[in-house]
Amino acid sequence: MLIAKEVVDFTRRDLSAGIAIAYHPWEVFSIEHKSSYNTSARKGNNHTLFNNRQSFLHHRLRLYFLPGKWQMELSNELFQSQDKSISNSFFTDLSVSYRQKRWEATLIYNNVWGTTSLEQTYNANAQQIYLQTRLRPSELLFKLSFSL
Repeated sequence: MLIAKEVVDFTRRDLSAGIAIAYHPWEVFSIEHKSSYNTSARKGNNHTLFNNRQSFLHHRLRLYFLPGKWQMELSNELFQSQDKSISNSFFTDLSVSYRQKRWEATLIYNNVWGTTSLEQTYNANAQQIYLQTRLRPSELLFKLSFSL
């Protein structure tokens, strides 16, 4: 990694464990839930900035409504850090599709709530470090698919 025009060597180890559940109680309704625990440990040889461990939880809940040729999906995601210096992030995506035998039209609204950044503040040596990560934008998309 390049920090202040200096190449800094570091190693990183990641671990992820999770559970996924899907339930289809009725013909027109389905639900999926997935949760995972993720941890990342970094160790830098000559830079204390990288000697840390971060852990977070990732939850995803998807609801599907399937009346006839329509499919509606509501997808929610929550990133939840155990480190209080990192902000939590919540996303909601919505899509509506209409399907025929040879084509499908879909209207997608990503990032309904407009969550655009992940923020982290922490102290290292005699300095306070603030990181802001830009996330996916809110967007409205139309998709048309054909089967030949």
